[in-house]
Amino acid sequence: TSDPKPGAALFAVRCKVPLVPIYIPEGRKAFRKNTVVIGKPYAPQVEGKPDQQQYQAITEDLMGRIRELKTKELKA
Repeated sequence: TSDPKPGAALFAVRCKVPLVPIYIPEGRKAFRKNTVVIGKPYAPQVEGKPDQQQYQAITEDLMGRIRELKTKELKA
């Protein structure tokens, strides 16, 4: 996997919209029914004008939430 980029965090903070963690299992097939695990929306909290480090922290939090969805999916 590649390093996560902070674009979703930047978009969510600037537009004041929630982030929704979504896990799509590997091995999915195009144009077929696929399992998608959708987590609970949440609003990232920032104080003042966010900088690159804050966006990266939000991104890491989002990726952690996606990993939790993956773990739950694998246990199911």
